[in-house]
Amino acid sequence: MANHVQLNNGDSISHAPGDKLTSTRKGIWFGDFALNYQIAMTRATKEAHDALPTLNILIANVEKENLVRIRSTRIAKILELANVTIDRHIRKLKQCQIIIPDAVEEGRTRAVYNWRICPFLAWHGSTEALAAYLKTLEPDHVWKTYNDPLPITHSEE
Repeated sequence: MANHVQLNNGDSISHAPGDKLTSTRKGIWFGDFALNYQIAMTRATKEAHDALPTLNILIANVEKENLVRIRSTRIAKILELANVTIDRHIRKLKQCQIIIPDAVEEGRTRAVYNWRICPFLAWHGSTEALAAYLKTLEPDHVWKTYNDPLPITHSEE
């Protein structure tokens, strides 16, 4: 029969003779990130529901941190949709501020292939890098509050 023990940061227990297990916490706990992800995904679903297939492809192709490099024609081939539909999805995701062009795309008139996705929807890196990335954003950047819970509205019956 399993014994369950609740540990706090810094607690230690003896597992076997000569063994000592210590509980440590580095940065953001995965449970915190999972909750933030669920809140962010709920918001993205409500705001850009018709563009979710494209958003899922972008999330699946995150390279480093929250950087996505993919052409819209490649997304169209994967989803078997018209290029115009994918372009409409990308415009919707930009309008909802779920994705933004990467800094290397500044001032370019051609199609954008380098995107930054909301870090609470997709992050490929350490929790320390996530905290450092959030500090580089402007103080009023939408992503700093993107994972805040949405207000619950009740309809009067």
